[in-house]
Amino acid sequence: MSYKDIIEFLRREFIFDISKLNPFSASIASKVFTAYPEWKKYARLKKAGEGGSDLFIDVPAPQTADTRRGLIIYAHNKEITVSFDCYHVSFDRWEIDESGFEQKAALPFVKSILSENIAVVSWWNDKKFCQSCQVIAGEKTKPRFAMDYDRVRVRSWHGHLNKDRIV
Repeated sequence: MSYKDIIEFLRREFIFDISKLNPFSASIASKVFTAYPEWKKYARLKKAGEGGSDLFIDVPAPQTADTRRGLIIYAHNKEITVSFDCYHVSFDRWEIDESGFEQKAALPFVKSILSENIAVVSWWNDKKFCQSCQVIAGEKTKPRFAMDYDRVRVRSWHGHLNKDRIV
């Protein structure tokens, strides 16, 4: 599908002016909304400069997730950043295009968050955020670097893996 075809497809599907997306964001928008058409209502343009706007999608988490932030997908500078609660990670593509390169694609990560195969762990000192990481459901993790913290917080999409622990 050409860039012009992608823009025309997206223009028919959106309220905002999709033609203002840069080519990378338009391509990612097409792929995201093919997989999750119900997320169109959460999409918006983010000013990026002369080359067009970036794609920003902010999907609210279910209330049971009890998160600071829902699922955010941000396509910027040929990079896709996926955020959930206090964690974010960047990818260089949406879908897997080669076996063995799953860690470079955003879609498997998004699916793992939504299915609660992955949760997010964050460490806090009083009310101050210290660091975060992803963890596979059922596994334990520890901070990547030494620090003082007094609380560990685990969050998942539906809240089934949520835990708050005072240390």
